[in-house]
Amino acid sequence: MPSNWIVITSVSRYADEEKLRKLFAHVGEVQSIHVVAPEGSSPTTQAAIEFVKPDEARVAAHLNGIEFLDSILTVEAHRDEDQEMRISRTLRIDCVPLSVDSDKLRAFLDPLVDGIRRMRIGSSVDPETNLQYAYLEFSSAEHQMAAVEKLPGRKMDGSALRVSPSKIAISKGKHPSRPSIVTLATKGATASPRPDRHIEAPTDRHEPPAPSSSRRRPRSRSGSRQRDYRDRDRERERNGREYSLDRKRSRRD
Repeated sequence: MPSNWIVITSVSRYADEEKLRKLFAHVGEVQSIHVVAPEGSSPTTQAAIEFVKPDEARVAAHLNGIEFLDSILTVEAHRDEDQEMRISRTLRIDCVPLSVDSDKLRAFLDPLVDGIRRMRIGSSVDPETNLQYAYLEFSSAEHQMAAVEKLPGRKMDGSALRVSPSKIAISKGKHPSRPSIVTLATKGATASPRPDRHIEAPTDRHEPPAPSSSRRRPRSRSGSRQRDYRDRDRERERNGREYSLDRKRSRRD
């Protein structure tokens, strides 16, 4: 079934719904517009526009490459029409033991549920339970609902499984795909920008220099006193010599 949505990327951060509506109004009747808030200081963002008729969306896709405000728009027809349907056929399983891989999980589930089309084990570990999770996509929503009823509480290697409907679909790539901007728009979700990552600059730490062996160590009191005694004795000896010389000179005179 043709979609009546278009997805626009490279939208100027200064664009809003009113400006986009004026731009695409001559193509057809715009039913709704969803603009994603810019991320941090990014100069561009993305948007999704829904037309009343699919033909209008197909014509609007020909505006690809048009200059709008301070950016060049990338416009394309929405092609991920079945993503929401795939989400409805997917469930998430939590509390999966770390020793379980895809083959072992499939062997455990096959006798219990029917219609498993695709599965994917998560790439991270749940910090609360120290267990992993997995996604299962079924051939129909009925099979998914049946699995939601049968699997909760089933123990696998001593761990009781927790099952819930998934909010994302399993993609053909490595990771499950999140809902597209069109899915967010149809559900009325508002996308908020991610906080800018703040990296603190390293502070200058002025540490005191290590003591050098070439530096003179402070003299102790006892050493200083002995040196004073030696200086005094030398001074007396020098004064005594000068006194003797003066007496000899006076006798000659």
